[in-house]
Amino acid sequence: MRFIPTIVVFIVLLTLPQVFAQKKGEELSSKAAMSFTRAFIDAGKEKNLGNPQAALELYQRCLEIDPTASAVYYEIGQIYQSQQRNSDAEQMYRKATELEEDNDWYQLRLGDMLDAQGKFKESTEVWEKLYEAHPRNLQYIDRYGTALIYSGKSKQAIKFYDKVESEMGVNQSLSVTKQKIYLRENQLDKAAEEIQKLINAYPKETDYYGMLADLYSKSGKPEKALETYEKAIEIDPSNPFIQLSLAEFYDRQEEFEKSEKYLDLAFGNKELDIDTKVTILLRLYRSAEQDLEIRSQALKLCEILAETHPQNPKAAAVYGDFLYLDEKWSAARDQYVIAVEKDPSKFVIWSQLLFIDSELSDEKSMLKHSTQAMEYFPSQPVPYLFNGLANNQLEEYADAAKSLRMGISLVVGNPPLSAQMLASLGDAYHELERHISSDSCYDLSLRFDPENPYVLNNYAYFLALRGERLDEALKMSAKTLELVPNSASYLDTYGWVLYKAGNYEEAKKYLKQALENGAASSGEVLEHMGDTLYKLGKVNEAVDYWTKARAAGDASENIDKKIDAQELLD
Repeated sequence: MRFIPTIVVFIVLLTLPQVFAQKKGEELSSKAAMSFTRAFIDAGKEKNLGNPQAALELYQRCLEIDPTASAVYYEIGQIYQSQQRNSDAEQMYRKATELEEDNDWYQLRLGDMLDAQGKFKESTEVWEKLYEAHPRNLQYIDRYGTALIYSGKSKQAIKFYDKVESEMGVNQSLSVTKQKIYLRENQLDKAAEEIQKLINAYPKETDYYGMLADLYSKSGKPEKALETYEKAIEIDPSNPFIQLSLAEFYDRQEEFEKSEKYLDLAFGNKELDIDTKVTILLRLYRSAEQDLEIRSQALKLCEILAETHPQNPKAAAVYGDFLYLDEKWSAARDQYVIAVEKDPSKFVIWSQLLFIDSELSDEKSMLKHSTQAMEYFPSQPVPYLFNGLANNQLEEYADAAKSLRMGISLVVGNPPLSAQMLASLGDAYHELERHISSDSCYDLSLRFDPENPYVLNNYAYFLALRGERLDEALKMSAKTLELVPNSASYLDTYGWVLYKAGNYEEAKKYLKQALENGAASSGEVLEHMGDTLYKLGKVNEAVDYWTKARAAGDASENIDKKIDAQELLD
């Protein structure tokens, strides 16, 4: 036997005196009454246990015994309502109200169902009846007025609200509703009268001044709007919403200094929530991308925001965004660091922080931040990429390879990211002299992005260093020059591949172009030119270039020996 909470049975029993009806003046027989009672109680149990179908069957049995039991129709209506069978629920509630016209609860449910189906013309009759029975019930007043409005009887609704006001006095909710009706019908003066009525009744409530001033402003009456705002700010000088309203008002009047003054006050006001402030800044962001004056104002607001809410990571994050927009990389990074220290759960901020580390070529900072991001977001591939890049730059190639391998395993449906990770892993493997693995990574990277000049260049150069697959290296290097014709680095690689292939005249031609396009201070390129000239039999010129390469500081370890011996050392 299932346990039924005593309280459920008790509640059901309390309803029974209202359940038993009379059939056309005749009482139910004792046996029928007992059957009815048993079925009704069992139905209530099933309903409370979450078995609506079983409950419906038992309620139907009740109706077979007594089809005039209003409470049964009401209970069935509740089940239908819970199943979102609004039309069926309406019919049940309607039947219940027909059988027991003075039951407010049944009328209320019927009104709910009619409103839910948009049958406002019908629901007005229900709400009117309830209002007349309870003329001071604010719920029935609201529902009746709302039904009148939605059924297209705005004028009747206004008359009704006026009647209520004459009986109960000024009511904030009713006056605001009337004002909205007048606004919808473009009766601005009438709308203003309603708000003025609230101001007269509640002279210290500044929200109403703001509503009235906004109405005057939209009605083309800026003088009256300003007068109303000034009254409000006099009553409550620290009200942030009045400050914002004045900022917006002066902006519309193109009095930008005054607008900025009140906006600054609002941003420095701790009573104004930070989300509202951030929303204002985000609205300024797109304009700030192009307009330097707006950007300057936004940066000032960000500074005020950070000072007013020093413990809130949102303040630091949005400040960082605007500093980044202004290309103040270091200052932007400082703000992002504050943001992640206070709330490390926002991956987008970590990403931005890592990109700035990259922009600043700060490998140590990138290594630190990427390591932290990997801990907080172990399934996000991007931090592993930056960790690999940082370790490559710091010549920690084994660590780089480890991070990049993990990152590659996490990438899903992002070919450019896969290509970049594989390219960086290829660089790490090259430095570790794992050339087969390095070549394999470059090959896979080029499958994802076959025209990536960085990968094509590195792959070609490393093959040339090893003297392997020079025909392929030459094709890849030529492709980089098609993509980026005047890159000194790519010209140098093409010249070096030609050199390794024994085509010294062509190599000289491209190495010269590399020097003319920005590589004149590169010891590596200068040394390549010296080697090429030596192969062409121009020993004195070769020594001159080797000497320049040594002075540049990034030549090979053999540069001194080449100069001293005045010959190429393989």
